[in-house]
Amino acid sequence: MNKYATLTRRLEIVGYRAKVVGENLALGDDSAAVIMQAFQDSPGHHRNLLVPDYTRVGIARAGQYWTVELGADPE
Repeated sequence: MNKYATLTRRLEIVGYRAKVVGENLALGDDSAAVIMQAFQDSPGHHRNLLVPDYTRVGIARAGQYWTVELGADPE
């Protein structure tokens, strides 16, 4: 298995400990605004963005790949 295969494994690698985590992924050459609108328009992605436990967000782009990482620090 690829050491980066899961969200929790990737967060472990960078030392982020979380109470809860989530992730939205997208593929496209669009702007950040277009990608975020696509997340809003997708019921599953939108629901993930609205989880009330999330207190942290990280957004990144690598080529055509976009990721939004969501989490909450342990108490």
